[in-house]
Amino acid sequence: MRAHQRESQACTPRSGPGDSSTVKALEAKLAGVIAEGKKLGTGGCTFDESEKNAALRREVERSLKEARRDSKADKRAIKQLAESSMSAASWTQGVLDGDAKYVKGESGLEAQLAADTVGLVTAEQFRERREKLEAEAVEKRGREEGEEQEAVEQMRKRRQAKKAKREQQERRGLSFEEPEDE
Repeated sequence: MRAHQRESQACTPRSGPGDSSTVKALEAKLAGVIAEGKKLGTGGCTFDESEKNAALRREVERSLKEARRDSKADKRAIKQLAESSMSAASWTQGVLDGDAKYVKGESGLEAQLAADTVGLVTAEQFRERREKLEAEAVEKRGREEGEEQEAVEQMRKRRQAKKAKREQQERRGLSFEEPEDE
């Protein structure tokens, strides 16, 4: 419920450069500047007045364009939030991810040992099982290290092959120099 309330609060319209009232105000200001420019064009005005009006018009148009772009971005973000919050998949995933908050304090080896020795087990059986699990863990680490070294070796070989290929292409490259005969 709290997550839904958080999302609902995030969907409230914001006041700033991208909200609809700002866009409307800039559109009205632009209409006023254009009307003033028409008056200046029909009447006898100076060149400086005409240039000031043109500069003001460009500035208002630029501001209006930015406000519309921000407004579109906000609308897209709200639609994205609405789609993600209303989908059943995201709600289900949120419930499933809720279990991820709780981290187990035991390591993998200890958890495996505890799971394998549930119930009445003799001390000897417990030791044997622990030794077996430790040996498997050491073997697994060794195997992973070997695979990692193998991957590093393959990467080194690929780099050497690339380098050799590049050098060979450089040697075979076109030469526009004429051989000098002496």
